[in-house]
Amino acid sequence: MVELGKAYALRYTKGSGSIFGINKVIVAPNFKDCSIFMVYDEGKLGFAQIGNEKLTLINDQISDYDDLIVYKGQPFVINKLGQIFRINSSLELVPFSPPIGFGCRKNLIECCGELYVVDRYLDQQDKKSQEPLHNASFNFFLRHPLLRRGRRIYDADRPKAVDFKVYKLGDEELGGRWVEVKSLGDQAFFVSVDCCFSVLATELEGCKGNCIYFTDSNDIGFASRELLRSDGSVFSLEDRSINWLSSSPVYSQMFWPLPA
Repeated sequence: MVELGKAYALRYTKGSGSIFGINKVIVAPNFKDCSIFMVYDEGKLGFAQIGNEKLTLINDQISDYDDLIVYKGQPFVINKLGQIFRINSSLELVPFSPPIGFGCRKNLIECCGELYVVDRYLDQQDKKSQEPLHNASFNFFLRHPLLRRGRRIYDADRPKAVDFKVYKLGDEELGGRWVEVKSLGDQAFFVSVDCCFSVLATELEGCKGNCIYFTDSNDIGFASRELLRSDGSVFSLEDRSINWLSSSPVYSQMFWPLPA
């Protein structure tokens, strides 16, 4: 068994379901009392410590964050324009890179010690919930009316990926600059809501290099499971094609048997 990545989610105290409305959770490095950061309500950035009943909303004027990552022992967040910020111990956002612009949804991935952005282009604009989670608290998440609806109904009309571009951040000490990556070589990227990671394809049976494995789901409760099942998809940077994971038995070998 080889550990490829580690993901976190907030779950109910009773039952196994993930709390709806939370898009990404990371454990804050170098913060005390089991602190976490999260992107929730499709773009807000929150912070909480164990024992807190309410989230601390970071930069309450902005609600356009896409992803979080721990990079070189520090928490980083990226917004929808592709600008990365480092979150310091005072919960301030320190600019770390210039914006990229372009695509609809961005994910952060560390590969071989360098920071990459996967920029996803969708067939339609991302749709936000019609019932935003204002003044969020953990108790609020538990009783929010969206939880009583079928999540599949909410997720059924989700936008579909039609293209991807990959960028690498260089010259970090000088404020960073983005370089488009045309090929990943033998590396493969796995992109899900709760966790993004890279692998050396030759070390993972059934995996093909220069590809992005992804799911269109934007809900933690389904994303990882879909990436491991027939709903997962594969994007090839070589010919820019998108295929279902289930369409190739070779790709599916790496996910079987399914993990407990």
